[in-house]
Amino acid sequence: MGAYEWENSFGNQADAEAASGNGGVIAILKRLRTLLNGGLPAALVGGRLDVNVGNNPVLGAVTSNIGDVDVLTMPTGTSAAQVQGTVAHDGVAANNPVLGAGIAEDPDDTVPANRVSAEGDATRFVVDRDGALYMHPHPPHIWHVAQEYTTQQTDASVRAAPAASTSLYITDIYVCVNAAVNITLEEGTTTLKWKGYGDAQGWGTAKPFATPIKLTAATALTVTSSGAVTFTLVVSGFVGP
Repeated sequence: MGAYEWENSFGNQADAEAASGNGGVIAILKRLRTLLNGGLPAALVGGRLDVNVGNNPVLGAVTSNIGDVDVLTMPTGTSAAQVQGTVAHDGVAANNPVLGAGIAEDPDDTVPANRVSAEGDATRFVVDRDGALYMHPHPPHIWHVAQEYTTQQTDASVRAAPAASTSLYITDIYVCVNAAVNITLEEGTTTLKWKGYGDAQGWGTAKPFATPIKLTAATALTVTSSGAVTFTLVVSGFVGP
């Protein structure tokens, strides 16, 4: 049914109701016919709903509940919707500012409540009950090598080279020898990174490094011994940029 036919239908109904003497229905139908003839007014009920045509906003000032509203698009760039708290940096905390919070964990022998099921899952920051952030002393990509050598070694691989743009970092070294021998750790086959001088059977050393030893990117760690002497080598570290 077209707009003209629908309007005529209301008009005919209004005439019929007028003939029957039903004044209440007549008033409603007349009001509807007035709205349809002239289009929707600029405002309904005290300016609560503004209606505009063309590119102008359809919904104006609203002072009452209008129900559910579906937002199809949001502004982008400098006019994008902003999420912010009520207190600026260095301001006194007041009200309920938006927080970047963690989850509190106690340092005990229980499975952490924050543990996720797989690598790559989203997770929360972990803090103690005072809000101090728990931190590892190293990145997550760690490595560990433990090897006993029974023959003389020359540039033997200890840890293979990592991917391009990343380096091996050495955090701990342990060496124990069965007789006098020198043990040299190298970057590749030429660059000295650490050397131990074993002077007799049973000599050993354990060296933690507060500042890790960094190798050149994409370079392997190797070991060379000065003689055919049995020795044990343990090296730990991590891979990072």
